[in-house]
Amino acid sequence: MVPPGLRIHERRHHDLSDQPPPLDRELRHLRLMVLDAHGARGISLLAERAGATALLAQACGEFEVADILDGLTESLLRGHNSDPRTFIYDQLDRLNGVRTPH
Repeated sequence: MVPPGLRIHERRHHDLSDQPPPLDRELRHLRLMVLDAHGARGISLLAERAGATALLAQACGEFEVADILDGLTESLLRGHNSDPRTFIYDQLDRLNGVRTPH
């Protein structure tokens, strides 16, 4: 969003980008999304969010976390015939062991 009173040609002189969200917060949101991870739509949304969180983790230098989330995303996109929530929680629990303390 452009601040009020900022002319079109002045936009390039101002950094209007936001800071990325904190990784911890996004990991908590991802865990909450697992509750709705049933059916093709719910699993698809969770896979999309896990992929985006993996990119954020990579940008934050949390490469092991990004690898786990990428693996989770690929597994979800391959599809499951049963309820995948147990598998998802297992993968998210692995993140606690590989996180770098800040």
